Amino acid sequence: MIYKFLTTWIFVLVLFHKITSKIFSLPFLTFLILFMSLYISYINPTKYFIEYKKKTFVIDGYIKNLIDFYFHICPFLFIYFNYKIEPFFNNWKIIPSLLLIIIYISFYNPYKIYHLPINEIIIVSIFTIFSYILLFNYSK
Repeated sequence: MIYKFLTTWIFVLVLFHKITSKIFSLPFLTFLILFMSLYISYINPTKYFIEYKKKTFVIDGYIKNLIDFYFHICPFLFIYFNYKIEPFFNNWKIIPSLLLIIIYISFYNPYKIYHLPINEIIIVSIFTIFSYILLFNYSK
């Protein structure tokens, strides 16, 4: 189902951004989703696999690009233009944001959902954090 994707969790937070922005670092979370989706969509494996009623649907081509644009790129741009980039360090909202990701990982196995080895997920996540820090430092 669609609730197994971290994108869905973050998309709900973005929908209720007036409330959730007081608790979570939405710029960081949407940036994480953006980078992970770019990696999954355009580098490896270039297809989305969605399970529904014990069937697996493979989404690729222009439909995959539309899904990526509407559910990954648009939320990031919306949050970026409304909230700007927040600091990673000295920002108490990063802690609940990281806890949300840990809770997500404890409920769902990212390997089975995203069809990526855990080492790739870790490497892309670390790269995303460093990129976010650099973006904050150079966007001042």
